[in-house]
Amino acid sequence: MNAQKLHVVTIGTGLVLIALGAVAEVDVERMPAPVRPVLEEATLVVDPLLFEQKISGPSTNSGDHFGASVAGDASWTVVGAPDQINAGDVGPGAANLFARDGSAWIYDGVLTCPPTDSTCSNFGASVAIDGEWLVVGAPGHVGTLTIGRVHVYRWNGSGFGLNRVLAAPSSPTNVLFGTSVAIDYPFLVVGTPGDDDGGTNAGAVYLFWYTSGAWAQFSKHVASDTGSADDFGRAVSISGETFVVGAPGHDTATVDNGAVYTFTRGALLWFEDDTVLLPSTTATNNAHFGEALSLMGDRLLVGAPDDNYLNTEGGRAWIYGRTPSDSWNPLANLYALDAFGHFGSSVSMGSGIAAIGASGSDRAVPDAGAVFVFVDDGGWQYEGGTTASDAHGGQLFGGSVALTPIGVIVGAEGDEELGGEAGAAYSYILAIFTDGFESGDTAAWSRTQS
Repeated sequence: MNAQKLHVVTIGTGLVLIALGAVAEVDVERMPAPVRPVLEEATLVVDPLLFEQKISGPSTNSGDHFGASVAGDASWTVVGAPDQINAGDVGPGAANLFARDGSAWIYDGVLTCPPTDSTCSNFGASVAIDGEWLVVGAPGHVGTLTIGRVHVYRWNGSGFGLNRVLAAPSSPTNVLFGTSVAIDYPFLVVGTPGDDDGGTNAGAVYLFWYTSGAWAQFSKHVASDTGSADDFGRAVSISGETFVVGAPGHDTATVDNGAVYTFTRGALLWFEDDTVLLPSTTATNNAHFGEALSLMGDRLLVGAPDDNYLNTEGGRAWIYGRTPSDSWNPLANLYALDAFGHFGSSVSMGSGIAAIGASGSDRAVPDAGAVFVFVDDGGWQYEGGTTASDAHGGQLFGGSVALTPIGVIVGAEGDEELGGEAGAAYSYILAIFTDGFESGDTAAWSRTQS
């Protein structure tokens, strides 16, 4: 990466704004007193992300949207292509598997809708992996029904074999079951943002657990203050005995500014915590706080990709830390100075590191997308960012992102190298992983949720 002008704007405690290249005007008067920006400029080489390879499947073609979802660990990368057309009568969608071989990801096969599942569609819209378990959501519709399925696979020593197909009980219509998935064995969370129990499209989540050799439904959850079109379940993440749910359509002070709900495991059941996380009072209409989220231990990363605070749909993200009393305090409030950049469109939290996608960023070319990395060094600091080396408009680079023990996987479902909106994924090595930054319990990386 060439040396670029890096603009760093520090506003109060825990707020960082970043811009590579030209910096947009900052309206100081819109910022609450006594907070005021301090603008520093320096020419720096910003390259914590070392490009490794561009990833695609052998049959990736126009309209597949390869890279719409990504997940990974030290051994596997999974890339969803929810509109991939398959041979025979198998419904649309695929989850492409790539195995780690030395210093590269090697294509290792594809998972598709089971031939006997006539309701399966948009397979690969969501993916998650945890050890020997791999989960693929298929929330799409057939005819007038939008039912959805979640397919759970288990490593059998030679490949991932289908273990269970999960569905919402009584097969309700239009629930979009499988829009989001997250797994931390033995628990699996499935988002159904179209569920109507709390109102039309209020949303719900289902919790499954592995018991007596099988996956079984444990509980269903709706928000305590549920309302129509809240989209509860659009994003989910789980770590240990806590799972979190995004409701980007929730209305509080403004319309669709969003909310995030946390649930904690009790002695017998999982309970919604008393505090609902809301964006700051500066959040705007249609901020969609909770559109993306990622939980890792006691750190929670939340994206609001359409927030208009500094620029129209520039977006922002929040990092929260859990206190000993189990409340969540904001630790950082992050921006990038791009109008329509959609900073926070995807997020991934690791141990002391956060990756944030901005799928509409103009850093390389208009509307190509970018990914930014922050590290916790006694406070969350901007470490650097990247765009695709072959960036083009509408690429949607950063529309999905997943941290792994090796680096970062970035989805770009609009990539056109193999055809219009064929899609691609990009693998990067994190330079900070080579300097001891990752010391500690790196086993937890395999549970990072995108």
